[in-house]
Amino acid sequence: LVVVESPTKAKKVQKFLTKPDKEEDERSLALLESLGKVEVLASYGHVRDLEGKPGAVDPDKHFALRWSVSSRARPRLDAIKQAAQRCERVL
Repeated sequence: LVVVESPTKAKKVQKFLTKPDKEEDERSLALLESLGKVEVLASYGHVRDLEGKPGAVDPDKHFALRWSVSSRARPRLDAIKQAAQRCERVL
């Protein structure tokens, strides 16, 4: 599984990883074949944000940041999680 930010990038990367150029050398073709099935998904940008004020930064814990998943990103993040469970590796 490869995760990128934009859907346009996802399409481009999917094409590079699944349809080799006719001029690719043997090593590149062997590498693509060794990858097996590759799935590329887009996160459509950031999937988490700092929590609203007050509380996004905790000065008592070495200024630890508190993050939350944005509601608009939840469906995409769920799809990425499901895809990750089916895959050997996530990039």
